[in-house]
Amino acid sequence: MGREVFDNILLIIEDDYLYRNEDIILARLVQEAGYQYGLADTRHYHQIMQKRETAGRAIKSVSVDVELSREEEIRTRVMQAKGLVKYLAPDDDLAKSVVKNVERLRDLDAMDWGEFERWVMETNPVWWPYIKKQRTPVKSWVRGLLKKVYDAFFQQ
Repeated sequence: MGREVFDNILLIIEDDYLYRNEDIILARLVQEAGYQYGLADTRHYHQIMQKRETAGRAIKSVSVDVELSREEEIRTRVMQAKGLVKYLAPDDDLAKSVVKNVERLRDLDAMDWGEFERWVMETNPVWWPYIKKQRTPVKSWVRGLLKKVYDAFFQQ
């Protein structure tokens, strides 16, 4: 695969909804263009020198716990949902991911289903039947009810 695959794909992509989903979108677009996406067989030689640590320390564990701000979570989830819908052909697995992101945006009072449906119908309407199939009204209703109860008791 050379530069020619990207020459065609880059004409489609705008600088809008690619954020933490570039790998998924680029891989699918490369495959849809008839090219193979995957790993190349490469070799890497790294010279290792034995050095003794004077203090004799050993790392026992490393832990990273990152807290997203509300704004960052909203931005990430909007980009995920809209990027998949805008650039890719729909399938059930991708639709599940879109629904999960929009449901969370709904929980955050950042987007509602009507607003997202309008955007989908303007942007890539072939997606809507897939999204609609993944949405379950009962599950959505229960999520809404639980959020109202939680807000009533814990968001004062």
